[in-house]
Amino acid sequence: MQVLCVHSGKIADCKETAKGNPKLPIGWKWIGDKAYSKESWNNLYYIKAVTVPIVSPAVNGNAAEMKAAWATLDEQLTDAWQHSTEAANWAAKRLWSADETRQKSQLNCPKMPKSYLYGERTWEGWSQSASAVLRTVEAAYREKRYEIIWTGSAGVPNVRYPYPYPVHNAKWKLEQESGGAMIFEARLPSGRVAVRVKTADKGGKYRLACLKHLAENPDLRGEAAIIKKHDGTVMVKMVGWFPKTIREQSGEMRVRTDKDSLLVLCNEKDEKILILNGDEIKQKITGHERMLQRWREDQKLEMRTPTRKKNKNEEDMKLACIKQNNRLDSFIKERSAQIVNHAKRRGLAKIVFDDSDKGYFSSFPWFKLKATLSQVCNRENIEFVERSSADKPNATSRKRTTPKEST
Repeated sequence: MQVLCVHSGKIADCKETAKGNPKLPIGWKWIGDKAYSKESWNNLYYIKAVTVPIVSPAVNGNAAEMKAAWATLDEQLTDAWQHSTEAANWAAKRLWSADETRQKSQLNCPKMPKSYLYGERTWEGWSQSASAVLRTVEAAYREKRYEIIWTGSAGVPNVRYPYPYPVHNAKWKLEQESGGAMIFEARLPSGRVAVRVKTADKGGKYRLACLKHLAENPDLRGEAAIIKKHDGTVMVKMVGWFPKTIREQSGEMRVRTDKDSLLVLCNEKDEKILILNGDEIKQKITGHERMLQRWREDQKLEMRTPTRKKNKNEEDMKLACIKQNNRLDSFIKERSAQIVNHAKRRGLAKIVFDDSDKGYFSSFPWFKLKATLSQVCNRENIEFVERSSADKPNATSRKRTTPKEST
């Protein structure tokens, strides 16, 4: 059996399902009864997550009815998070217990044994969500497996309550009420829930357009998740595919780090266009690291800090870290959008990123900036190219070499 891409005209061989329909190759997607190849899909759409807080249950009634609806919703969400947290911890312990223990005679880390966690238990009422939890935990374990079983520098992951509850794309939907409010409806282990999500705020106009796109295009929906933040706010994260902006572009812009500033934007002739110093965020990060270090020094056993004061200090430091992470996240997103919008105004088709010189600020999370910038470029249909110091003609290789014998 063969399948045809309606966008590029590409034809690929495929297998037949039990119902007689074509089984698409890896990377291909369906929109209705139309098939798209992996290349065409990536050229037309980009993936993005939209996270919105829950405002209230989708109930219209008096105060007593609303209070009862909130109590029912709280019970359903608590039950869902208990399911996901228990399954995540069980999966982590099961993967570790089935794995090998390092022996003195072993020279290399052995391959991970094959496992089928989903088949070891029954998941009545939430099988698709349970499968998503198990896949996520297994991927996290594989990433840390070398440190866990070989070097011993990390322990078995322990998931804290509440672990986000995933919802399959076929088990949730969005609808817009006559007044403009958006209703999110999903299937949980204890039954279906319907809640109103927040759209009337500072970023509501942009968020509402994304939600309308997901409501009108069910085939472009991805997985959703119900999350509870540290401050108790319940959020809904919805993943979906959004159309890319197609425009005529040419040329490139080079974005590089510098010893005197955070980022420097240059043209193809390596002439400076814009300088982003980032002095304020550097002071914030340096001050935060200094505060944490001084706090650790004050928590030494010799200080004999009372338990009540010690717990209060720990809570204050936890809130300070959350605030700092939010500040960094906002700064990185703003600078990434600023760089990409500058390239859009110039009609450029490529951004070349080089972070080899980190002399100005070595402790900045460059990996996060790189990942965010790549995502924004993909969203705006701009090519993102990473260039390291090894790509330069006069760069010094980092590969360890043995010293030559003196003659």
